[in-house]
Amino acid sequence: MPLAEAPATPSLLWRTVSACTCGVAGGLSRVFLFGASKTEVNGLDGFLDTLDQRTDVDGREKGLITVSNHVSVYVCTPVLRRITSSV
Repeated sequence: MPLAEAPATPSLLWRTVSACTCGVAGGLSRVFLFGASKTEVNGLDGFLDTLDQRTDVDGREKGLITVSNHVSVYVCTPVLRRITSSV
């Protein structure tokens, strides 16, 4: 279908399949994250203390940067590739 003939919004079927694909990928990632791996939080007490000290917005002197390693990122891509390649 040429671009000029494409509908302005995707069809109901397309939106439904898209929502289901995202839901399945998210669900599988969540199952992997909480079922097949060990979730760790290092330094949570110190982080919460830092957040409690920063409640005064005007008193902040510098920004707060957080770093995390998301295991689910490694699962999403292969799962999405398998789902989309079979459609």
